[in-house]
Amino acid sequence: MQAKNIAVFAAIVAFTVSLGAVLSTTRIGHRPSDGRIQLTVGGHYNAEWIKQVQELCDEFSRNNPKIVVTVVGVPGNYYEKVLVMMAGRTAPDLMWMGKGFAQFASRDAFLDVEDQFDIDPADYYMRAVDSYRFNGRLQGFPYAGDFAAIIYNVDIFEAAGVDPPHDDWTVDEFRRTAKRLTRRDTAGNVVHWGYRGIFDEGAFGADFLNEDMTRHRLDKPEWLNFFNFILAMKYEDRSMPTQSHVERSGMLTDLQAFMQGKVAMISGGTNHFPTLRETIKDFRWDIVTMPRGVRPSCESSTGGFAIWKHTPHPQQAAGLLQFLASPAGQLCLAGTGVPSHRQTARRFVETMPAPPRRVEAMLQSMECLNPAPRHPRLNELERAIDETMGLMLERKQTPEQALRMCGKQFEKILSREYTMGR
Repeated sequence: MQAKNIAVFAAIVAFTVSLGAVLSTTRIGHRPSDGRIQLTVGGHYNAEWIKQVQELCDEFSRNNPKIVVTVVGVPGNYYEKVLVMMAGRTAPDLMWMGKGFAQFASRDAFLDVEDQFDIDPADYYMRAVDSYRFNGRLQGFPYAGDFAAIIYNVDIFEAAGVDPPHDDWTVDEFRRTAKRLTRRDTAGNVVHWGYRGIFDEGAFGADFLNEDMTRHRLDKPEWLNFFNFILAMKYEDRSMPTQSHVERSGMLTDLQAFMQGKVAMISGGTNHFPTLRETIKDFRWDIVTMPRGVRPSCESSTGGFAIWKHTPHPQQAAGLLQFLASPAGQLCLAGTGVPSHRQTARRFVETMPAPPRRVEAMLQSMECLNPAPRHPRLNELERAIDETMGLMLERKQTPEQALRMCGKQFEKILSREYTMGR
């Protein structure tokens, strides 16, 4: 096993070094012949995304003839490879960043761009923008946010005589609806479940960490309320499948089960809409916001760009970031997300193909984004909570036991102080 891990790591390093060499060559390739400044933009290896970003960067170059921009896709474990490239001083000038942002910001990897953006909070969804702050300073900028919403089968609602959900529905209304929509045959077999999917703990007021991210909040009653709510739906109401039910169904994903009419409601994001439009022909579907508890909240993430601190061309890179994050840039790059600029977001959703028809729910969801805390060790924290949830949902531990165990894991993770550059 150790030899295999060493081989995998060696392959990653070899690939990253070769990619870094390409980036280094690209960065200086034009200067000897025509004097133009070369910038590189790095992101996940996705041909369609690379094409979109490159077209936008080409427009930037037309407006700035002395600058040429090349977009480079990084296949495989993106964040891990970018870290290696940074260590070798061959990272892209600009790079895509999502929820792994803090892993890099804690290493002092990005330029501070606070003074490059004049942000009116009335013009932006600030929960998305603030996802690119570290130690109170802006170190990147989002072009879009993505989030979980409820996708529901309109025909199942109508057949059951249940009114369609509304955008200010509560968790209690959601629970009653899921129970009413779960239907079984005469033998007791489920014909379709009321709900399958994730549920956001933020709706119950539950947070991973305190404001300065130094202590966990798993010992708060809000977490117990959240856990008990899910258990009640699975084992008391029997409106959500347990893991054994999922396994017996042939391991269908939530999306597959919904497309086959085996579930009335699922949680899903805007990235699911194209697939649903292309696939579903036998029934109608639409969306509604995630139900609210003590506050409106939906699990979310963002897509944006940050500037490598060691770029040879910080001024030009800042200009490119401003261009990519502009309303025109956001409209081009939003893809399956929703722009972080409010007016651009409305323009984007109002021109989106139907279904869904209730696109207003998308804008309301952007108001209550609940992105994961931008902690440098977010991956470890999320693994700990996922393990805890698994034990609790399988009833191998009570919610109280699971939360105590997870709290101890969080304390160990948070006790290992990080330092800049490490």
